[in-house]
Amino acid sequence: MTDKTVNQPTFIGLDLAAGIIGNERRSERLALLEQLDHRLDELELHGDQREQILIRLRHWVSSRKAMTDTSAQDAEPC
Repeated sequence: MTDKTVNQPTFIGLDLAAGIIGNERRSERLALLEQLDHRLDELELHGDQREQILIRLRHWVSSRKAMTDTSAQDAEPC
């Protein structure tokens, strides 16, 4: 067997795992934003104040996403 034959399933597995992890993280982020939006309703925050909070939270979640998503892309094959 060649190295290519041995490593190809590994690459496919890593790619699938990264896709699954990415989708789970995305779902978690969306669920978190929905919970925060609901909580802002409970706190009766409306208008500009509410929008500013949501903008900041979305920015924070996006920055966290960027930090976690790059780690999967940086993985080196064995």
